[in-house]
Amino acid sequence: MPDLYSGDIDAIKIADVEGFLSINKPEDQRPPESARIDYKVAPPSDIGLDVASMANADGGLILVGVKASKVKQNVPVQIVGVGLGGDAKARITDWILATVRPRPPFEIAIIPYKQNGQVVALIRVRQGSFPPYEFQQGATVKIPIRTQDSNRQATLSEIESLLVRRNILGKPAQDLASGYLGSTDLYCTVDAPSGESRVNEYQMIFVIPRSSLQFRLDAIFHKAFEESIKRSFGQTIQFARRVPRGRFYQVEQRVPGSH
Repeated sequence: MPDLYSGDIDAIKIADVEGFLSINKPEDQRPPESARIDYKVAPPSDIGLDVASMANADGGLILVGVKASKVKQNVPVQIVGVGLGGDAKARITDWILATVRPRPPFEIAIIPYKQNGQVVALIRVRQGSFPPYEFQQGATVKIPIRTQDSNRQATLSEIESLLVRRNILGKPAQDLASGYLGSTDLYCTVDAPSGESRVNEYQMIFVIPRSSLQFRLDAIFHKAFEESIKRSFGQTIQFARRVPRGRFYQVEQRVPGSH
């Protein structure tokens, strides 16, 4: 089942939405509305408010065509679908772009639900790299932020934090890596036959996230990382056993052709 948060959005089917909502399970096992989930029976005229608030926070999912119980912690109770007519993706996109500035990072999937044209719209919002995102509709102007299961106006300190995030995300990659370049923690030492240790030079790859994220450094992650390196640089590259050294990993075998 594709991950609704990160999987190929065009591959998501109604069965995947049903699995995510766990409609057939007890209510305490269904995902309630939260800082990263919002349910809508139909797209409201201020849908851009929800998009801006999530882009200013940690991103999230907006599912249109899903009914939630307002008296039971906003858990989903039914997929009702919604009629959006032809070119629904373009229509929702226009609603968002007409009210949110700068352009927020989002994707939309229109998922067929019933034969009568009913659909479920999935709007996937990413944490924005150029906050704060402003919502404007008529005379209403807000800088919203998502907290728990609702949107609210950002405080002055939160707006200042968003501006700091903008500056960090806008820095060149060289500046982000400058604190690591030349660090002795990144050099690999190998025991020579004489019993002395020598420092070898290796090719180094820095993966420095520009925004907060969660990932697990396990065997699956390492395998996927090594395969991506081989696809990019050729199958001749060999990886040796890695030994944890704090936040870094020591490679015990030199990569052929490195400098």
